[in-house]
Amino acid sequence: MAIIKGDRWARPIQSDISQVTREESGTTYTFLDSDHGTKIEFSNAGAITASLNTGLRSDFSCVYEPTGGGTVTISGTATLNIADGASYTDTEKDNVVIAIIPTTTTDEFTIQGRLIP
Repeated sequence: MAIIKGDRWARPIQSDISQVTREESGTTYTFLDSDHGTKIEFSNAGAITASLNTGLRSDFSCVYEPTGGGTVTISGTATLNIADGASYTDTEKDNVVIAIIPTTTTDEFTIQGRLIP
């Protein structure tokens, strides 16, 4: 999956990924197989916990953007690797897109984007 500089959503490389954007306004969210290829906009102004669990499709990938000013914390049972920063929490005043990318290991994902340390 590719990301353009700033807050723009780029065209995915995989042919089976759509460019659906969906808004989530709650304070908790669990990523599902059906989220594959989507851009999820977290619009809540409060703290948001998003769970990334084991059992997702092997090529699962999506992006999310904190559009409401809230802090998004990624947790769950899947193994998470950080590509930038030292925390699973991001507070994005500029609404920067964060990508969730699969690795070659089952139930392991890389979180990539501008994260706060």
